Amino acid sequence: MAREPRDTDRAPNPSDRSQKRAILGGSQLKLTAKKRDGFHRRIFNNKPGRLKEALDAGYLPVEDDAAKTEDGRASNQTYRVGTLETGQEMTGHLMEKLAKHHEEDQAIKQAPINETEEAIFGSGDPVIENPGPGGGGKYYKKRSDRSAT
Repeated sequence: MAREPRDTDRAPNPSDRSQKRAILGGSQLKLTAKKRDGFHRRIFNNKPGRLKEALDAGYLPVEDDAAKTEDGRASNQTYRVGTLETGQEMTGHLMEKLAKHHEEDQAIKQAPINETEEAIFGSGDPVIENPGPGGGGKYYKKRSDRSAT
């Protein structure tokens, strides 16, 4: 005996949506902070040693004028970013440094990557056509052969 189809057996109809659903993993779940001209901002997790690393790298805490301490000072902008292994709330601290310094730091980090890529790929100028079966491929001169041309 065949059972009668239930309401839950039918395929969902997009026009039946009575409320908007959140899409998981989308950009709306990412933390954002107001941009400030001339500065690079980043949220650092409050894990042991992490905030000290940020301070040593030139980042400074961004103060939240809306959240004043009892003595009237602005406190640092913080966000709930997750849960620690202990079950306690993990806090993220908004910090910033001059954009100029951030760009210099990124260039320093990129330099060894560029050197490695140069060693692997060379100048990128194809110099030898593939004479083998199928052809069409190109090879690059070895670094030691480049100075000869």
